[in-house]
Amino acid sequence: MSTGWAAVVAAGEVRIRQRAVGINCFDVYLRKGWMPHLLPLPGVLGMKAAGSVVNVGAGVTGLLPGDRVAYLWPRPGAYASLCCVPAARVVRLPAAVDDDAAAAVLLKRLTAGMLVRESGRVQQGTRLLVRAAAGGAGCWRRPGRGGSAPP
Repeated sequence: MSTGWAAVVAAGEVRIRQRAVGINCFDVYLRKGWMPHLLPLPGVLGMKAAGSVVNVGAGVTGLLPGDRVAYLWPRPGAYASLCCVPAARVVRLPAAVDDDAAAAVLLKRLTAGMLVRESGRVQQGTRLLVRAAAGGAGCWRRPGRGGSAPP
C-alpha cells in the first residue's frame, strides 16, 4: 500500500479516497509502539477503510472511478486521505452498507464468514451453537443483529 498522490497508479492497484477508517487491535499495538518493525517512522496507521475509487492501475477490471469500496490490507496506511491498494484486496460495497459500517465491520464479517465456511464447513441445514456472541464476529450470528449467513 502506498499513501499520497503518485502521478500513476501501479499496475493491479486502485487509488482510494478514504471516507471511513476502521480501528482494530493492531492499530492500538502500533500506536503504543509494541510492534515498531511494522511501522517505521514516520508511519501512517490503519489497515482497513472504506471510500471511493479515484482511479485504477493497468490491468484492473471490475472497479471504476466513483465505485464505493472497502478493503482490508495488512500494511498500515489507511489513515491517509488517499492510498493505493492491490485491487484483489478491494470489495465493492452494496448501497445498503454505508462507509462507516463497512470500515468498522469488514474484518469481523470476514472472520465470521471464514469460521463458518472454512473452519466449520457449515452447509445448508447445519445447526450452529454460538456459545459467545459477544465480540464483533459473534454479533453477526445473533438474530436481529445481521444474523444472516456471511457472504
